[in-house]
Amino acid sequence: MRLFFKQSPNAIKAPFFVFLVIAAGLLSACSDEASLETNAASSKVANEAQNKVKQIYLLSDYQLPSAIGADQAEQETLLKVLNEKESSNTGLTQKEVKQQLLLRLTLFSSDKNQTLAKLESITEGLRRASELSAEQGKQDYELMAAMGSALSYQSIFYQADLGQMNLLSRKGMRYMDRAVKKAPNHLGVRLLRGLSYANMPAFLNRASFAVEDLSLLKNVLLHGKGNEQRERQEQNAKSAKKPLLKKQDKIFIEFINYYLALSFYKNAQLESAKSLWQALSNTASEGSDSASATVSKSKWSALATKRLEEV
Repeated sequence: MRLFFKQSPNAIKAPFFVFLVIAAGLLSACSDEASLETNAASSKVANEAQNKVKQIYLLSDYQLPSAIGADQAEQETLLKVLNEKESSNTGLTQKEVKQQLLLRLTLFSSDKNQTLAKLESITEGLRRASELSAEQGKQDYELMAAMGSALSYQSIFYQADLGQMNLLSRKGMRYMDRAVKKAPNHLGVRLLRGLSYANMPAFLNRASFAVEDLSLLKNVLLHGKGNEQRERQEQNAKSAKKPLLKKQDKIFIEFINYYLALSFYKNAQLESAKSLWQALSNTASEGSDSASATVSKSKWSALATKRLEEV
């Protein structure tokens, strides 16, 4: 999240899953300088998360994030369509309202004219939508997590008021923690909290939860088993010696690996962090079948290389 941080000049774009851009854009408001101070209990949680790769992950057990487009241009186009529909006599469905809010939150991260008023408006919209889902008897925990993330993001506007900064950050964390507790198998919720906590100062002791969330997400994507048709596709891919993951999927995994390594680093697991960053750094020489993928690949590789120089 954004506690005690400045925003990066380059907003992070999402290569694949919806909340990649949301969380990535929000976490770009964070600086990465923090102490490595953590407690033994946090390290134990992190180690347990690493070992979970040994278990079987069934894709049917997990809920994927809502789709809002793969890059900023696509998101801006989609938001424009939704805004126009909202202004018409047709109006938006509840699902479209949620999509619109998530898009606004995502694109706020790259807004050159960020203001607290804009973010508060987005946060309030997320709050109303979240409460409406609860009133209808089915709480949307993805909305709850997004609201928590937005609340914590507001804290960067209160750097001169440490009390309000702490209040907003803690309130946002409570919403995200509750969302994960209530919907532990929702990958969108896990991604939001994982990326937010990965960027918090180490002294807040949230890094172990980031390791848990991002490890789960990565393991489900890499080791998740689907139905018989999916398994046949896997076997066919192996037989043909073709990669099972698409290029965009690979870039997404690289993104997760970068912030998982950051989580290890802040959780006082330096060797694990260096190992992941080193592997990511080495992917820079691999080929790519699209220009956009090349840019993303090089970006994460370059960031990992820079991290290795710093540690």
